[in-house]
Amino acid sequence: MSSTAPDGPFDSDEIIVQRLLEVVNEGRRVATYKLALLLALLDWVMTNSPGDEIPTSDLAKIVFHLYFRQVDEFPRENEGLVTLRQSSQSKKSIIDSVRDFRATNPNVRRANLARFADPEGYERSIVKIEATLVNQPIPRLQTVGKVQIPFLYDWTWPPEKFPKALLEKGVARLTLHRGIRHRLVTLGPLVRPFIEQAWVSDVARWSRIDTEQERLRAHLFGADRTPFPVALRNELSAIQQGRCFYCAKPLVPGFPIDHFISWSRYPNDSIENLVASCRQCNLAKSDRLASRRFVARWVERFLDPRLVAAADSCGWDSNPLGSRSVAANTYGGLVPGAALWDGGQTSQIVSMPDVAFFESMFRED
Repeated sequence: MSSTAPDGPFDSDEIIVQRLLEVVNEGRRVATYKLALLLALLDWVMTNSPGDEIPTSDLAKIVFHLYFRQVDEFPRENEGLVTLRQSSQSKKSIIDSVRDFRATNPNVRRANLARFADPEGYERSIVKIEATLVNQPIPRLQTVGKVQIPFLYDWTWPPEKFPKALLEKGVARLTLHRGIRHRLVTLGPLVRPFIEQAWVSDVARWSRIDTEQERLRAHLFGADRTPFPVALRNELSAIQQGRCFYCAKPLVPGFPIDHFISWSRYPNDSIENLVASCRQCNLAKSDRLASRRFVARWVERFLDPRLVAAADSCGWDSNPLGSRSVAANTYGGLVPGAALWDGGQTSQIVSMPDVAFFESMFRED
């Protein structure tokens, strides 16, 4: 049967964090699927418009993207390439479906191109992943030990036997509990590193890899210090007329590429989230959110058709709707008194008019 919404103590942020960490730190995990589902939930609330109903097919697509790079062999120090294990079990349907797609499409190196390169193969993978999610991690995620502690979502099918007809009709849904969407948006940057670290530790243990954890983490999840290709750097510089996005000073060779919404808040390498900056602004901004004048400039840049064209010419990710949703959810969580980076060493303190401004900037017409 489906879960029931919790009352009382689950209304606390502290309790939500505690429950999430209990799931992450649970010692009975035999695969990374629960962790993948948690990250998929965080990704979905960040990249979609407000709403509490999540199609399980959406989660399957995010999970496909999560594992797409992870089936690549890992360059083990002094031992060559090794195949990483995502489970202590021999049966690993999600991994196998992604690996089968990669084997059939060896020239597809980026997950965002998969559905265009082989629509039928991509859809087969998504169907298999969705079937696994609804039968395994979705009903089990909120179970710690042998106790079910529903605190995130309800689902609409009996966990012991998922009706195949729901998949065929495409109507399988999760419904987030009241207030959980907002909490996942605001707590995501805090809990994501713990989820990723638990994932790295599981893979290292099952693969018997004794290696530098940060190198393995970068292999599995990417890194904020991405070596951007020269062509992409040149395109961004041209769009900005060779000037820093923030201070408008001329760019010099070797200029940094900045994540407008910082990687620590949400890992988004889409071209819409990338701006060319000078080294001074890049260092001063660091992982902070930019002030309203920069937000207005960034939103206006979405209208520039050269962004998508540049992504296409460089084979880079473009996701304007997702990037805009990430920004809307990030800035939508701000309250009066928060400090934003306003250039150099200055800050803008958020006021009620600023909150209204950010709502208007990202409001869907």
